[in-house]
Amino acid sequence: MEEFIDNQYMLVFKENDILTLSWKENTVNFTDVDFKEEAIKFINVVQSQNSLKIIVDMRKFGYSLSDDVLSWRKENIISMYNKIKVEKFAFISDKPTVKQDNPDNTFVTKSFSSEQEAKNWINS
Repeated sequence: MEEFIDNQYMLVFKENDILTLSWKENTVNFTDVDFKEEAIKFINVVQSQNSLKIIVDMRKFGYSLSDDVLSWRKENIISMYNKIKVEKFAFISDKPTVKQDNPDNTFVTKSFSSEQEAKNWINS
C-alpha cells in the first residue's frame, strides 16, 4: 500500500492499482472552502498516479454538498476524471451518494455498502 495523504479529513492510498479516498469524521466540520481544498488535493493525486480505478469511502463523510459546490465539483473535479479517462468509480456508503451519472463521463459509477463489494466490482 502506498499512502499519499493522511490528514484530519481524509486518507488517500493506492493498493493494487486502485486509488482509495477514505473520508474521516472531521468532515462534519467542513466549509465549502475546506471541501474544495481537499477535493483539489485528491484530484492532484489522481492525476499524478494516472488512476483509472477509484474508490471513495463515504461512510464517515459528514458534509452536505450545496448545489454551488456540486456545480464546482462537476466543473473542476469530474472534468479531470474524464480528462484522465478514469474507468470505474465506486462509492462505499450507507446512504445515497453524489450523483455523477453523465453519459459524457468516461467512467462508470456504482455505490456499495461494503469495501469488499466495491473492490470486487472495480476489479471485474
